[in-house]
Amino acid sequence: MKSKEKSNLFENFLLLFILLSAIATLIIYIYFSFKRYFIGDDFPLLLSAKNLKSIFHPLGPHFRPIVRAHFLLSNIFGDSPVFFNFLSLILHLFATVSLYLVLKEEYNKKFSLFTSLIFFSLFAYNEAIFWVSSVGVVYSLLFSLLSIYYTRKEKYFLSVIFLLLSSFSYETWLVLPLYFLLSKKRSITLIISSITLLGFHSLFALFSSEKILSYGGFPPLDEIPLRILYYFYKNLFPFSYLSKGIFLTIGFLTFIALSLYSLIKYREKFLLPFLFYFVPSAIFLMSKYIPSRFFYFPLVSIATLLSCSIFKKKPWRYLSLPFIIYLSILSPVINYLDGLDYLEYSKLHRVFIDEGRRLMKDLKAGDKVVIVNRVSLPMPEIAENSVKGRPKLFLHRWRGIGGLIDLNVFTNFIFWEKGMKSTPIPGGKDCKIIIIGNGDFVSEYSFKVEEIK
Repeated sequence: MKSKEKSNLFENFLLLFILLSAIATLIIYIYFSFKRYFIGDDFPLLLSAKNLKSIFHPLGPHFRPIVRAHFLLSNIFGDSPVFFNFLSLILHLFATVSLYLVLKEEYNKKFSLFTSLIFFSLFAYNEAIFWVSSVGVVYSLLFSLLSIYYTRKEKYFLSVIFLLLSSFSYETWLVLPLYFLLSKKRSITLIISSITLLGFHSLFALFSSEKILSYGGFPPLDEIPLRILYYFYKNLFPFSYLSKGIFLTIGFLTFIALSLYSLIKYREKFLLPFLFYFVPSAIFLMSKYIPSRFFYFPLVSIATLLSCSIFKKKPWRYLSLPFIIYLSILSPVINYLDGLDYLEYSKLHRVFIDEGRRLMKDLKAGDKVVIVNRVSLPMPEIAENSVKGRPKLFLHRWRGIGGLIDLNVFTNFIFWEKGMKSTPIPGGKDCKIIIIGNGDFVSEYSFKVEEIK
């Protein structure tokens, strides 16, 4: 057998292996899309979506109107978790196809397909698929890739449109201004558009600076090497943590040196994976925590580098072979285990929502109520300590029901289905008392039931 035939056989074998991994991952995503309920931030976003004007309201310290527009779909399709779960998966599929189209402009079809399938099947970012509120990062990648694709096609109007959409989705859009500036195909239209958007978002950040600085706090400076290497490390060792030390420093310096060398030598081909890895890494230095969705952009780079190693000559392809087989087998397993964790966590939310519906089913407009929260067990901590998959970060709302849902959001989410809302009032003796849970006192919320006009 000729050398070229052996090479093709080797590549086709690996392609089939990765394809099976991607199919298994797709089946897992579909399975959990039918079963998973809403989680955490999904509830206030669904509530705010009832007001069409909320689309341009800040999302905490962020400006993400695309995310708010995403939840506006509940006004058309209802508050169906199955609909939103499948929509996240469909957007992820579109992002994967867009990645293939972008790579096909620089590489051959087999390389592009290989990279896209690896990206789709990897496990490290699956929070972006399993949690509806994380959809912003999926939109951002989809629009960023489409903006790059149309830039290469020299269709700059469409490129600017997708640049704008990406900037309104998630902070990872910042890869685009750097790409437009450093790419050989520069366009004054794209550069001016990028500068304009940077100015707008900078002004927004300036007026929201106090909130941004308090967003989990900045990590210590000596953690920067750890964070830069974190995205690689967690694919190899998903259940353990990278620790500081001399080996970390050596690995960090080696990684930086190799990245810069590759960027200089293969500028046009390596520019996209370089930016997709390092720009989000720099952005996320502002966050104390590194949740799973932060991996979404960097894993495009990791998938591309894995493909590069396979399509290189010996010995690189054989050195990377065990790693790719390892990831192909491990990814569906972890995606399934993580899916179980998010499913169980969503069930906790559903239990309390169903209990609230039962307790408040007879309330009518004009009623004054005090709801007493005695669910003292910290459900997020319990969920974090009983995970079947990787360690996870679940936000704890200390005065909320079980630490999951704030009381005002909890009541309004239930009342909205009946065309009513809860308006806060001072507590008083004329109020009906509803107690949820039988533990220690946690919090209470006094409100008047009113019709929505």
